[in-house]
Amino acid sequence: MNDFVFSDIPDNVKPMASVEFDDPLTIATGDVLNWTLWLTRNFPALSSIIMRLPSSLVSMVTSSFEGANQMVQVKTSTHNLYSLSLPTHARKQIISQLVEHEKNHIGPKSKDCVMQRLLNAHRDSESKISIPTPDATLRSEAVGFTLAGTADPPNILALGTFMAARDSEMQKGLYKELKAIWPDLRSPAPSYNLLHQLPLLRGIIKESIRFTHGVATGPARLVGAGGARIGGYNVPAKASSFSAAATSDCS
Repeated sequence: MNDFVFSDIPDNVKPMASVEFDDPLTIATGDVLNWTLWLTRNFPALSSIIMRLPSSLVSMVTSSFEGANQMVQVKTSTHNLYSLSLPTHARKQIISQLVEHEKNHIGPKSKDCVMQRLLNAHRDSESKISIPTPDATLRSEAVGFTLAGTADPPNILALGTFMAARDSEMQKGLYKELKAIWPDLRSPAPSYNLLHQLPLLRGIIKESIRFTHGVATGPARLVGAGGARIGGYNVPAKASSFSAAATSDCS
């Protein structure tokens, strides 16, 4: 998901660079996924007020907002996680740092990633936007994509792994494909473009996506006696429906 949103993630926060997956971005993203998502979804005004309060005050009541604070608030600290274009006395929220890194880092950029598309939207001859996308919008989109991408991929990959584990021939074929391009597991993971060329791996992931529904939040509801129309589809009476996490899709 990070590669989909950004062209480049600094090495010190890349999940695959940490054996324990304890980099700041992964920890903060995981900590955000708790009951506060329900609060944000159902009481956005209250959630907004809480996020504007000093984090030290909120932490006296609950620690559930600490992940969100790391992601979307600015804190003062003598520790500077990123040295690139940031003063040593300030540690900006992780998302802001990633957005600044995307804008300022020297190196190849993926024109198709979310951030580059937003940064260059005003340069598109067909675009109705003539000014650069504001940083606040970039941060908002980055947070939305980053958090939304933490729910469904694990669900999809868990199903794919389970199904592949039931077929020994599929396991052998998949292992052979991966071993050919990644002989040493201690070395950095292959690039997305290289993995995308593996036909069996790509097929397993596509089928896993096809068979997996979104992560449900809240209890399922039964459609009333008269049926209902949801998302343009006629749903019969007594059918179970639920809302998928973060996306509000109905299944």
